[in-house]
Amino acid sequence: MRAACFLLLAVLPSVALADRGALSIDAGGGVSAPFLRAPYAPDSSTLRLTAPSVWLGGRYALSNRLELTASAFWEPAVTGWHNGVTLNSEGSAFRGTLRETVQRYGAVVGPRYLVGMVWRVSLGLDVGWSHRSYSSMEHIDDSNPAAPVAYEVPLRDFTANNLVLSPVLGMEWAAGDHWSVSFQPRVQLLVGPEPALVLMAPVTFSWSWYL
Repeated sequence: MRAACFLLLAVLPSVALADRGALSIDAGGGVSAPFLRAPYAPDSSTLRLTAPSVWLGGRYALSNRLELTASAFWEPAVTGWHNGVTLNSEGSAFRGTLRETVQRYGAVVGPRYLVGMVWRVSLGLDVGWSHRSYSSMEHIDDSNPAAPVAYEVPLRDFTANNLVLSPVLGMEWAAGDHWSVSFQPRVQLLVGPEPALVLMAPVTFSWSWYL
């Protein structure tokens, strides 16, 4: 019975605290799922893409329960295909499939509230900036699937810079004196031109120093 109680106290995050004064470096990656509308067609339905993501950041524990975090992320270029898109050009409507390549990077900062020591539950709100680049766009007439042809619709490459608002709910396993592993899923709301929603699930490895 005593052994079971001791194990329960060791596992429950609510019975211990984080480390005040800890400076941590985070590095890792995960999966990003942006929901994007077709470029040049704001009334189109959203398309979910899937891209890998790379994360690098740092944290400082202001108290036993509060951390200040800063992170940068990068997503390599992926290609999306938007079906049933209508583009208007020079008074004519062209319906077909729009293809584009999207790449993204950005940075966020924010506070993080933690409970736990070995297992740490965290709740935070990040604010930051996201940069997207759209390229290699082509609108295709696929009314005859056996012989699709590209419309001669001019589609210029462009970029979109957005304000990021991102609630975060995660779990950290601090098994060592200086290292830990975190899973920090989040939702990013991209506010501004070409607004979008992005689901992200990064896993990071952390190394900490105590100041």
